[in-house]
Amino acid sequence: MALCMMFLAVSSDAYAKTLYLNTGGSSLWETDGADKFAIWHWQEGQEGTWSEWMTRVDGNVWKAEISDNSDKVIFCRFNKAVSSPAWGNDMWNQTDDLAPGSNDLFTITGWGNGKSQGTWSVYGGGGGDNPGGGDNPGGGDNPGGQGGQGGSGNTAGYNFYAIGWINGADAGEAAYAQYDDKYKFVDGKLTIDCKMGSYIAIKDDDGNFYYSKTQATIANTSVTYDWANGWTPCEKWAIPEGTNYIIMREVNFKGQIKLERVDKATYDAYHMDMGGSTGGGDDTYTPGDFTTAVPSRCTDVMLQAFYWNSYSGGDRTYGTSTWKVLKDQADEINGSFDLVWLAPSCRAKDNMGYLPSQYPNQNSNMGTESELNALISALHAGKTRVIADVVINHAGDQNWVNFLVQDFGEYGKFEPQSTWITSNDEAKGHGTLGSNADDGQESNANYGSARDWDHKNTQVQAMCRAYLKFLKGAMNYDGFRFDYCGGFHVSHVNDYVSAAKPYFSVMEYWNGDPNVLKQRIDDAGKNTLTFDFASFYTCYQQGIASNNYSKLLNAGLRGKGYAKYAVNFVDNHDTFNRNDIGNSDCGNSKDGSSSLNNKELIMQCNAYMLSMPGVPCVFWPHWYKYKTDIKALIKARKMAGVHSESEVQESAGNGYYEATVTGKYGKVVLYLGSSASKAAPQGYTQAVKGNKYAVYYTGNGDPKQALEEVGADHSFRGEKILRDGRLMIRHGEKLYDLTGRQVR
Repeated sequence: MALCMMFLAVSSDAYAKTLYLNTGGSSLWETDGADKFAIWHWQEGQEGTWSEWMTRVDGNVWKAEISDNSDKVIFCRFNKAVSSPAWGNDMWNQTDDLAPGSNDLFTITGWGNGKSQGTWSVYGGGGGDNPGGGDNPGGGDNPGGQGGQGGSGNTAGYNFYAIGWINGADAGEAAYAQYDDKYKFVDGKLTIDCKMGSYIAIKDDDGNFYYSKTQATIANTSVTYDWANGWTPCEKWAIPEGTNYIIMREVNFKGQIKLERVDKATYDAYHMDMGGSTGGGDDTYTPGDFTTAVPSRCTDVMLQAFYWNSYSGGDRTYGTSTWKVLKDQADEINGSFDLVWLAPSCRAKDNMGYLPSQYPNQNSNMGTESELNALISALHAGKTRVIADVVINHAGDQNWVNFLVQDFGEYGKFEPQSTWITSNDEAKGHGTLGSNADDGQESNANYGSARDWDHKNTQVQAMCRAYLKFLKGAMNYDGFRFDYCGGFHVSHVNDYVSAAKPYFSVMEYWNGDPNVLKQRIDDAGKNTLTFDFASFYTCYQQGIASNNYSKLLNAGLRGKGYAKYAVNFVDNHDTFNRNDIGNSDCGNSKDGSSSLNNKELIMQCNAYMLSMPGVPCVFWPHWYKYKTDIKALIKARKMAGVHSESEVQESAGNGYYEATVTGKYGKVVLYLGSSASKAAPQGYTQAVKGNKYAVYYTGNGDPKQALEEVGADHSFRGEKILRDGRLMIRHGEKLYDLTGRQVR
């Protein structure tokens, strides 16, 4: 944090000597059991200093005493192991430069683009999960009413959106200004006084909609919705015919009100429809059909959202990644990633799901099917696609050759038999096996811990096609990661992908020879990407970890002209932190020469991966440990528009590597080794800089990043303008609609 960032001219009003912070609870700044918060404070034009650690007042409210007349403040969240507040790697999050004025309570409302968002109010005592609203904040979980009475405590953590719309032609700026309804939120009841003709609906954070009882206009009337009694009076109904513009008012328990006027096309794009003929139901998201599962010039960045035993009750070293945990972090994940690869989600005989026993049963150690649905919906709400881990090489049997029924509903029902197993499976002698030997293309194709499906068997093929169609059509997965593809001929991947038509497909074909990987992509009809194990070994273990930067030149599938088909990764659940993997894995394994605390090594690897063509896949422990720097690397890639087929100019020598990568909107410059000490190239913005790594970029062209910077929840910090009767966001010299699509 440079001191120049602290001297923004916001306000010079001195504030009270006691300041309060509402952390937003376990879904925001108190995630990971965080309990270390401090305030950096200063007076305009003067040097700053730290407060002592903040102490909990009640619920999620913390306080700190300020001993001078500072008029600027930054709230900061720290690693709970830190002994004293300081700028550095152990500071997990911070707010922007703030000037409270006459306020004394700052409430965290969301994760921002490097800075957490929030609002100021006056602390009125109490606490609870959220401060009260009304004339004075009350205790409890809901905003207080007149006099600061607290809420009933049964709606903690929810935001609710009151939505109305106007029929007919463009209502115009006058109607926009007139829609200034009053609200009160007391004891779980929301009351709205409507000044003009409109309909009202409520949407909560779980995606549930509640609607006014009558479809008649409610002009000049008062409508009350009661949370405790199911938001009565409410029912489901459709958007009226002829709707052109929609008025959206957000009312949440943090005392915020937001009013936005958006065109219906934008509204529909957000999938916030009300059901009925114009909407298509509460959950309208349906993954599209794609002619190929290999996007061209793909700018996507993927997150592997788990590691080995990261389920609840497993290894919690880097946090759990259950469906509930991931859903709580969906907003932050959506801000950086376009693809999220989830752990296997079906019933299995092992903890992690890699010995599947019943494919359509979507209950696993990671959570229930309903929790999975909620997670997928939360990711889709942020325009993030979700990738299923598909394990179809083998299955966990019940007793050697007995299997559970696989009922995929409309996609088919299957009762696997022993004859569906390869003839050379280790189950030989325990039943009548199939007539075809394992057609895997690696020497270890026969998987000893489970029964290997015979993918030449037409019934097995039909079952696999049905499974993928089920994952896409019923569970709303957007793509697939195919496990253990050395165990069956990869031409079957093309078969199954062609049937399901997903957006994205990637194979795990564990082979470090780029020529072999290139051949397997061809064998799969060029209808899938593959993890670039050649780069994993060459660039990271033999290259960066060994200080031999020449290994990075034209490496892996990129050197074969197949960068478009490469998913690059530094580590994954199999290569990382496993006692049974006998290699250094770039220094990250338990048996390696270093650990995840080696930031210099980890960041060099991630800086290289996130600068190169191909599709980068960030590993969860790296994201967990070095989130701030990885976010900055992703931003640089996105702003420059680096894609899977970007051109690279590079050089390497004794202890250094340099590359310039050309994207759709600008360029990324990467310095590794001794080059990292060089000054920034003229005209470039610094993304990250550390010992042996530095990344700079030009460009301002990523719509998703622009949307994040102005707030995906419509809390726009950019400039709002009306253009051609539509609400637009001006970001730099570009205009975006509310979905993040660039208009001009």
